[in-house]
Order: sequence, then structure tokens, then C-alpha cells
Amino acid sequence: MLVLMKRVNDLNRLIEMLRGLGLEIREGTHAVLTDGSEIGVWCGSKEGKDVVCMVVHYIDSHYDALIKLPPDADDATILRALIEAERGYIWRVPVEPVLFVFFEIDDVLRNVMNYDDEMPSEAREAFETYTRSMDAVMRTYVENLRRVFRMVSDAVRDLRLRESYERAR
Repeated sequence: MLVLMKRVNDLNRLIEMLRGLGLEIREGTHAVLTDGSEIGVWCGSKEGKDVVCMVVHYIDSHYDALIKLPPDADDATILRALIEAERGYIWRVPVEPVLFVFFEIDDVLRNVMNYDDEMPSEAREAFETYTRSMDAVMRTYVENLRRVFRMVSDAVRDLRLRESYERAR
């Protein structure tokens, strides 16, 4: 078994490349996350035997439809936007490196290692929006960690001062 992380820009194209190598691709577990991105598992097999599985955190056309809605959109508007997105071409763009687990070391591994693609042009704006929002989330997270660290440091300092004061009495 070999684990590999690789940057991929077009999940659909990657899946088609794997099918072109003779793999039967099946989608496994899938979840929509609270930020509108999705996470999914795909496995590729030959002759009934798993060759590779991949875990992908991505955004797609549905995410794009949702971010274009006003923040106060009602349920009916949201559903219409998602149904409309479903009617068109559904692109899928990973937002972080894809995690591959290879069960066999063969030409599939070599092809994945050499794989290179470009992001679909219709996905660029949504990808940039997602990236900016994640940057903001991470900045907030790091700032909150700093605050907690300062609070803990201050508490430890105060505790030490109190202990040394009590010892001096």
C-alpha cells in the first residue's frame, strides 16, 4: 500500500483519466460540509479488485449556485438554484490536495504521479471565493488561538505571582 497526496484542479478529468486506464470508478461516502464544500471517497478497481481509493475535499457547481444567492434567500430560492445547477454541467474542483491510497503499485500510480490538469474556467471565481473565505476562517481561528494562549499565559503568570507572594508572607 502507498499513500500519496497530490494537487488536482479538475476532479472530473482525473476520474475520466482513471477510467481510461481501465478502472471501474465507484463513488463511496459523501458529505456536504457546513461551508458548502463537499468531501467524498472514490475507489477504482480492476477485475473486482480495488487498485486505488481517493479522498477529495472539493467544491462544485452547487457551491457556485449557493454563493451567488443573497444571504436571506428562502428555501424555495435555494432549492431552485440547486436544481438549476444540477441541470447543467457539474464541475468539481478539489480545494486541497487529493489523498490517494494505492493498493497496487502499477501503471495507475505512475499515471497519477504524472497527472497534470487545469481548473475549469467556470470554476475559477467560485474557487477564489472559497479560498478567500477559508483564509478569513483561518485568520479568525489563529487569532482565537492567540487570545486563548495569552489568557492561559496570563493565568499562569498570575498563579505564579500569587504563589510567590504567599510564600513570601
